[in-house]
Amino acid sequence: MPAHVISSEQQRDRMLYTPIPKLIVSLSVPTLASQLISVFYNTADTYFVSKLSTSASAAVGVVFSLMSIIQAFGFGIGMGCGSIISRSLGNRDNERANRTASSAFFFAAAVGLLICIAGLCTLRPLMRLLGSTETILPYSESYARIILLAAPIMCASFVLSNTLRSEGEAMLSMYGICTGGLLNVALDPLFIFVFDMGIAGAALATALSQLVSFCILAWLFLHGRSIVRVHLRCVSKRPGLYGEILLVGFPTICRQGFASLSSALLNNAAAVYSDAAVAAVVLILQKQAESGAFALPGVLFGWQNLVWTAAASLLLLAIVVGIAAFTIGRFSPVEELRRSRE
Repeated sequence: MPAHVISSEQQRDRMLYTPIPKLIVSLSVPTLASQLISVFYNTADTYFVSKLSTSASAAVGVVFSLMSIIQAFGFGIGMGCGSIISRSLGNRDNERANRTASSAFFFAAAVGLLICIAGLCTLRPLMRLLGSTETILPYSESYARIILLAAPIMCASFVLSNTLRSEGEAMLSMYGICTGGLLNVALDPLFIFVFDMGIAGAALATALSQLVSFCILAWLFLHGRSIVRVHLRCVSKRPGLYGEILLVGFPTICRQGFASLSSALLNNAAAVYSDAAVAAVVLILQKQAESGAFALPGVLFGWQNLVWTAAASLLLLAIVVGIAAFTIGRFSPVEELRRSRE
């Protein structure tokens, strides 16, 4: 981790006068590395849980819809504040950048806490709504309970990570995310098999890795590695700032929210046939998300066009649900029986 800390003026000059190709590489490579680590630990998580049972694998996918909701608000608030922070630093308005980062951080933590409370109070009906069968339900409840407890930390971490990226410190953001991801891979087999915690061990490994990522990111802010300051006294009491954050982050919230909705619909469609069908749908959806299948809304978000982003997300939702419904119906036991009678 770099020992030196540059001033906001030096960082502003770096972002303004560094050749664009070099700047793009310096910002994109750490972000790409973070995404690859996320893909790696999601794959490892799925692999280790699959050793327990088919129902356990399906349960991870059911809770994947819940995690998409948490990510929707975390990423959305993070993207919203990141845009404002970047513009504020460019205008040499460090006070507004600090105010935005602080407000977004505590706002995201509060939203995560609300999701946690609401989810825990309605856990069983929520898991059924997201596609749990009676055999999947015990696993999904056990997994979701721990994930919900980590929701405030997850949402706050997304804001800290995006704040670092918004000021041009993508490398620092990578440290926290990659460390947590690699730790998750190491803790999964330990908790699941050695401590015999089952699927709860997988959830605990995920929660602890998120906590470690949060602590690393928070340490960077507390020790002045960031030019933006996050402090309770900087939190804004002006509703307009929170509205602006949500407005800019709205496309991301839509994109992640529709991903959660499509996943829940497909889980329910597959649950009619078997737990194995749910597990298969879940695996495909996870790999689709990790491979960048939702790049179109990302491009449109770059245009900052809210209407087109929402429309593209709805279109992708319709396409994914339609294809999956056709596939499930085409190869279901009922369809096979009908064709054999013909």
